[in-house]
Amino acid sequence: MLYPAENKEPLLSALSDICPEGDPFAEKITLFREFFSGEKCADRLFGYARLNDINLEPDLFYMAVSMDLDLSPLISLPGCDVKLCAFVCCDLAGFCDRAADEPGHIEAVLGFFECCLLRAYGRKSAPDTEKLLRAYSSVGSRYAELTESLGPGELPSFVHAAIITGELLSLAGSRSYGQCARLINAAVSENPALSAPLSLFAEALLNEENSRVSEFERLAFAVKLNIMSRIRAGDYAGAQKTLGEYESINPKDPDILPLGEEIAEKLRKG
Repeated sequence: MLYPAENKEPLLSALSDICPEGDPFAEKITLFREFFSGEKCADRLFGYARLNDINLEPDLFYMAVSMDLDLSPLISLPGCDVKLCAFVCCDLAGFCDRAADEPGHIEAVLGFFECCLLRAYGRKSAPDTEKLLRAYSSVGSRYAELTESLGPGELPSFVHAAIITGELLSLAGSRSYGQCARLINAAVSENPALSAPLSLFAEALLNEENSRVSEFERLAFAVKLNIMSRIRAGDYAGAQKTLGEYESINPKDPDILPLGEEIAEKLRKG
């Protein structure tokens, strides 16, 4: 229905004629007609999606992307398969003419995630963070499978970031907060677009485990993320100062030494 065609209106009219009154699809036909005519139909789109969220159609996702809408309401619906939506939208938008499930095609889909999905974090609301990140990492893993001859250092940075994100997700619930902080830093270094969603994921990780996480663990995790963020931003003096303050209250933390060495190396290089 969304592929370019001269007979959109005749087709919609024919479907409308055979669609029984009160059929939910009649609402979708109206939505299509408004979308193709350039009308503002965001309210109708989100309303239809909420009523039919058991199996959210990717074409609704494509409409929202085309209209530059906040994607959060759709991503958060139980029936939204983010991975499927990304692949379908990528094809409909003409992002790539490669065959499905080829490395070039998957690169385009990962680019779609960055350009169209992760932008939702710049809006007032944020989508289901873990759901989005799992779909993103799954696509990256598939790319790695198709290019298994490439080593980690040879993978495109945005693919490597997706794979690291998958490693991070596998640690959820493990209380390996030092390792989580290192993986967040590595993923964001490879793909800065992940900064906001991974920060939200880190917050959710601690909040979900709040009955078992001490305030000290929470503080240590936040401090490490702050230090790594300063390093990425080039604020090596600030990172060094914060690390020194943290070391004074928790000198046995095994992450202190590698962080200190990284800062020292950055300072030597200027």
